[in-house]
Amino acid sequence: MSKNGTYRTRFDFSKIPATIQIPNLIEVQKRSYDRFLQMDKLPSERDDAGLQAVFQSVFPTTDFRNVSQLEFVDYAIGNWECKCGHLKGLHHLRTTCKNCGSTVITDPFHPGEVLCQKCGTYNANTPDFCNKCGDPVGLQLKYDVSECEERGMTYSAPLKVTMRLTIYEKDAETGNRSIRDIKEQEVFFGDVPLMTQNGTFIVNGTERVIVSQLHRSPGIFFEKSDNNSEFLAKIISDCALCKCDDLNDFQSVIRDTVHFIHQLLGGYAWIIKCQFRFCFYVFIIAAFGIAVPHAVFKKS
Repeated sequence: MSKNGTYRTRFDFSKIPATIQIPNLIEVQKRSYDRFLQMDKLPSERDDAGLQAVFQSVFPTTDFRNVSQLEFVDYAIGNWECKCGHLKGLHHLRTTCKNCGSTVITDPFHPGEVLCQKCGTYNANTPDFCNKCGDPVGLQLKYDVSECEERGMTYSAPLKVTMRLTIYEKDAETGNRSIRDIKEQEVFFGDVPLMTQNGTFIVNGTERVIVSQLHRSPGIFFEKSDNNSEFLAKIISDCALCKCDDLNDFQSVIRDTVHFIHQLLGGYAWIIKCQFRFCFYVFIIAAFGIAVPHAVFKKS
């Protein structure tokens, strides 16, 4: 679909007819990002994934004296309210199932019945509409996609996290703790970028897309030179790529690596036995054929 809302005609010049329809790859990214944010769900409806799993893995946390504890309650992304701000909260877009009593998500823009995901019963689609402006609850953003592109802004929504601080009193004799004070407050964590309908992000007025990059496995890869007289080597580690043009450079890199590891092991010489260090250098000599000075094998 183009920006003016019209569909472009797609021409197919292939000779072999397609038997399987190409999936909507943009929809896959949108569903993945929606599952990461879970911004249109109540705290009780969220799965243990995405931001919810991140917060639950970090909190609760305590201080070193174990007299105060900080807990994670819930989070909210964006302001869910009507246009006039009279209705606030996602609970205005929920109804109760007449069969099992669970919460059912309503759709104010598509009349009809809604399906309960728990028992499979169809219920009446009855969302709440504002008495003042007549609109339902929706995500109210400061700037939409077109305004962010014109103003050079980032298309995002505020992330607010509700935290609970519990302060204890510890008995000096028994060591038992008793609650002295509990304080719960909503904290602004920052702005979270939102994904557009095209699967892109608007960052400082520029439309950007996330591209997955391939990562080569760590190891040593050899190849011949153009004149077939030398061998080239590429050392790919977990954090960097080292390219050697000839055998001398390759031996120099290995020698520097051995020297670095020797210094690292020397710092922990009080826990490392001399026999382990001897076996380590024997392995280096057998693997790469590098001459190690005799001073290395001296007892420390």
